[in-house]
Amino acid sequence: MLTGSAVAQLWQQMERLDALVAQARRDSTPQPAPAFAAPAVPPDPASVAREQDPMPPGPPVATAPPTFPAPAAPQVPASAPRQGLDVGSVILALGALLLLVAATIFISVSWDRLGLFGRSMVLFGATVVAAAAAAATTRRRLGASSEALWAVAFGLLTLDWFAARAEGLFALDAVPGQIHVGGWSVLLALLALPVARIGHAQLGRELVTPQVAAGVGPLIAGPAVFYHLWVEAEWTAFWSGAGAGLLVGLVVAIAWRLRTTIALWIAVPAGVATTLFLIVTALVEAFASPGLDGLVVNGHGAPLAVVAIVSAVAALVLPRGAWIAAAAALAAMGTLALTAVLGESSATVVAVVASAAIAAGGVLIRGTSSWARGTQACVVAAAAAATTVVLAAWSGEVREPVAVAALSLGVAAAAWGARRWASIALPQPLVRSVIIAVVLVGLSATMAAAELPEAVRAGVAIAAAVVIMWRLGGGNLTEQCVGPAALLLALLPASSDVGVAAWAYAVIALAFGFHAATTREDVLGAVTAVLAALTGGAAGVALSGWAGLDERAASLWLVLAGVAAFGAASWFVESMTRRVPLEVTAALLAFAGVLAGLDAQNASWMAFLFLVLALTLFAAVADVADRRWCALPAAVLAALSWICFIVGEEIASVEAVTVPLAAIALGVGVWFLRRDASTRTFPALGLGLALAVLPSLPQALADPTSLRAVLLGTAALIALALGWWRSWQAPFVVGTMVLALLVIVNLWPLAMAVERWVLFGLLGVALLAIGVTWESRVRQGRAALRIVASMR
Repeated sequence: MLTGSAVAQLWQQMERLDALVAQARRDSTPQPAPAFAAPAVPPDPASVAREQDPMPPGPPVATAPPTFPAPAAPQVPASAPRQGLDVGSVILALGALLLLVAATIFISVSWDRLGLFGRSMVLFGATVVAAAAAAATTRRRLGASSEALWAVAFGLLTLDWFAARAEGLFALDAVPGQIHVGGWSVLLALLALPVARIGHAQLGRELVTPQVAAGVGPLIAGPAVFYHLWVEAEWTAFWSGAGAGLLVGLVVAIAWRLRTTIALWIAVPAGVATTLFLIVTALVEAFASPGLDGLVVNGHGAPLAVVAIVSAVAALVLPRGAWIAAAAALAAMGTLALTAVLGESSATVVAVVASAAIAAGGVLIRGTSSWARGTQACVVAAAAAATTVVLAAWSGEVREPVAVAALSLGVAAAAWGARRWASIALPQPLVRSVIIAVVLVGLSATMAAAELPEAVRAGVAIAAAVVIMWRLGGGNLTEQCVGPAALLLALLPASSDVGVAAWAYAVIALAFGFHAATTREDVLGAVTAVLAALTGGAAGVALSGWAGLDERAASLWLVLAGVAAFGAASWFVESMTRRVPLEVTAALLAFAGVLAGLDAQNASWMAFLFLVLALTLFAAVADVADRRWCALPAAVLAALSWICFIVGEEIASVEAVTVPLAAIALGVGVWFLRRDASTRTFPALGLGLALAVLPSLPQALADPTSLRAVLLGTAALIALALGWWRSWQAPFVVGTMVLALLVIVNLWPLAMAVERWVLFGLLGVALLAIGVTWESRVRQGRAALRIVASMR
């Protein structure tokens, strides 16, 4: 509640405003005229003053404002109900469907009752009537009716077209079925697309049904025409596709000219697929018959020439995307020239010519015109193809060192020239990095094509990578990435020979480690550190395999590599961007080492591996502040190490397994108790006490005079004393119960040896003593329970 003089004054002003509003309402309400005029009485000055100012001057009287009701919840306007399908649209759709069904039934059932002339007139008349009705509704701007009636009209036209062929009208039965389908597609496009254009002008929106009919036609007719030309007419794949492509292109051209968007969206994908098919088949046919005889004399170069001519014309005509057509024309002409030289000369000559063309195109071509951009695109595609050939030299598919070297140099020259392309504007560091990478790849591939020894190839590749990393180490991020990429490339020559791989991987691991230690880029440093760990582990595995050692050597090396990676991440790396990937890699290496150790089938060796990992984690827990979480995996690894040791040494005592685990669990529980004073002892120490007591208790009870029973009783006594001293409930209760069981089991033979009357007498005396002092015993029992319950 608001209090104070200011609130009181505000409330008084609000009352004054209410009075003024009430007065205004009274003044605006028309009063009935009096029956007689009353004598005029002079007004009282005091009353006039009160009416003019209901609030007399003076100090305001503090009155408690009334309690205001809670503001009403805003009224949310009820949302308008969602409109479903329009009733008129449903009726129109049903009517169109019924008309088509009636026409289909008429043709299939009542068709034979009419003569040929009657059939033709019925079909033609129904189609004309449907088209006239559709045109009338379109002029009247009835959109839904127009859609339905145009669907009926084009459906009847389709029935007319195929029924005429079935009845042999106009000798249409002599036309192949696939060609007849193509004619139907063209007819639909020629009729439906102008209708869609006119309907758009009259309705003010897109007329969908005619456009869908015109767009779907090529999707059906194109494959049909292609099948007829290829299978039945036995044309080549290119010319068959060209015949089908003409049909699709005609529909696309009409739709483009009339700006019927929906038909274009349906038909253009078919046109794009047909174009790609024609280009691929032309290339396949040209490469299948290289040389002047195959290309010119036998005509296998004609498809590619047609592609070049059509693309050139399109580059001159198209208002947009002309550079794509120019690139296709130049690529087709260049491929023709290349295949002509390929049939007459060796692969080395072809490679030299191609590399010269690539280099010249990259260096000489400038500008942003359509043909200049098309030439630049061709240079990029040719450089990618040349790089693919260079990479194929590693697999042994290419055995021409000069060809590989020429192609790599041509690609490098093109990359150097592309830095001045206005359409790309590549930054200088990226261009330099690409050139260096291409030269290094070409050098390695050339040595592989020359079949040099792997040691030589690996040595040259590693030396070149180290030099590149040293020279570009002070550059930007792009240039710094070239050295590690070159080192990765240097791994390839040493992949088959185990002896070469051993020392090559070791050198590369050292180079990666040096780069990770010197770079200031965290992400790049993390990547190179991970690569250093992985290549170091691979080097050890290769060395053990080359030396003929068993699986234990490889497993130990992988585990030590993981330990080294974890140690470097924990003690020498502060950035979390670098530390986390290196720790993940360390875990993967350790896991791989453990899996490799399983092949040795030696439990003692597995115990050693687990012990190494556990000691490493315990060292990190003790020395690194943010590695306390490693205590749990370290304890698990220590337990696994002990279990494997027990299994390997064939120790039969159950305490050999349970006591170390219990010690670890109790240590963790004590740590939790010291960390949080509110932690209870049963959740913290219950697991450790159970591991320490339960596995040994059955055997101790079975032989209560054995050494196991004595040791278990001593441990229970220590637990009881510790619980009483520290007020810990869990060790006190567990120690008491174990001691009670051991005492009962040990005294039971003595009790059985005493005379029965003595036992009965002692039991009676005890019961009498308890009965006499029952109340005090109850109070003592409750006090004992409270003491135990108050323990932690």
